[in-house]
Amino acid sequence: MMVIKNSRLKIGMIKYVLLSLSLVANMNVPAQSHLSVIDNYYPILRNSFVEKNAYKTVAFVEQRWRIAGNTGFNESIFYVENILRNAGFKKEVNGEKEGPLTYRIE
Repeated sequence: MMVIKNSRLKIGMIKYVLLSLSLVANMNVPAQSHLSVIDNYYPILRNSFVEKNAYKTVAFVEQRWRIAGNTGFNESIFYVENILRNAGFKKEVNGEKEGPLTYRIE
């Protein structure tokens, strides 16, 4: 950790960091131009997001050692799959992407 004792230098560094962050934040990145398509979904997601459920899922998953295909990985995937099914999602079996609320496990 860098400790700066000179207060002028501290202020200068803070100004530099803030300026750098503001420049990066205002950059026009092509991917950001598509955000308007999903902007209307954010309020819906924010209202329906339950922090407790997210923590519960993480608590379940973090107890397992997960490497693709091992028991811990499969248990974690099936745990999330069960959450999706209970929320009304249907498993995509034959590429039926048109249906609402579908999920696919690869």
